[in-house]
Amino acid sequence: MRILFILLIIGMALLAFIIFESRIESADFVVTKYRVFSNKVKDKNYPIRVIMLSDLHNREYGEDNKRLFEAIERRNPDLIILAGDMITDNVGEANARVLSFIEKLSCRFPVFYGYGNHEDKALRLSREGDFDIQKALCHLEEKGTAVLDNASGEITIRGTIFKLFGLTLPKEAYSRTRKYELSERDINNLVGECSPEDFNILIAHSPYFYETYDRWGADLIFSGHVHGGVVRFGSVGLITPQFDLFYKRSRGMFTDKESGTHIVSGGLGDHRIPFRVFNRPELIVTDIYRK
Repeated sequence: MRILFILLIIGMALLAFIIFESRIESADFVVTKYRVFSNKVKDKNYPIRVIMLSDLHNREYGEDNKRLFEAIERRNPDLIILAGDMITDNVGEANARVLSFIEKLSCRFPVFYGYGNHEDKALRLSREGDFDIQKALCHLEEKGTAVLDNASGEITIRGTIFKLFGLTLPKEAYSRTRKYELSERDINNLVGECSPEDFNILIAHSPYFYETYDRWGADLIFSGHVHGGVVRFGSVGLITPQFDLFYKRSRGMFTDKESGTHIVSGGLGDHRIPFRVFNRPELIVTDIYRK
């Protein structure tokens, strides 16, 4: 009985620590900075700055995400990438506030929006009488956001041509039980072929298929989805939304064998597992320099 009592006390203390630590960490975000080098960049004097957001899940940092907007504005990006799950699959008015925030960003900066599994599911589950997510996303596009739902776009920044590809994977790719296979041909069929002479950015919400992304030819890949592994032990996350344990590519920058650099965001919000330990929400700033 004495041992059980001690274990109970330890368990309660551990739970209290997790709750306390999670509340502190979730109160604000950190800014994570990366550097990427490429001979495709034309500007020799200044880097091209890309800010990436993912997995906001309707979270608000201040009223109308004022703190998040101001943090982005202070860093004056040339380009903003949204790497999916900015909303949740619950089709409702909470999504409207996030889309309004994205519209505000688009009025100030070029914004390219790639879908995650929550955008895809919200569109598939949209019912008459619900918040019209399809109409809201079309409105967002009309106001200047480049919405890349298995589509591509292009922007020229100080002489460098950027080709951007938004890869929306089918729901089977997010299954916890079924192995989904993705080939380079599949990516070509969904978003088109990359351009060898231009700088190719692939917005791919799930990081699981990074080897295929790299073989496809992306120079820079932005992913999210795994929320940093929720609880982090050094460079390794504990568990992903697909319940994979100790998935190594849950947060950080990774250089792959062929050519590409893969940046995986720990995300800005939470969803199914609503806490974080040693895993602050993050806003990612990537400066791309001429090599």
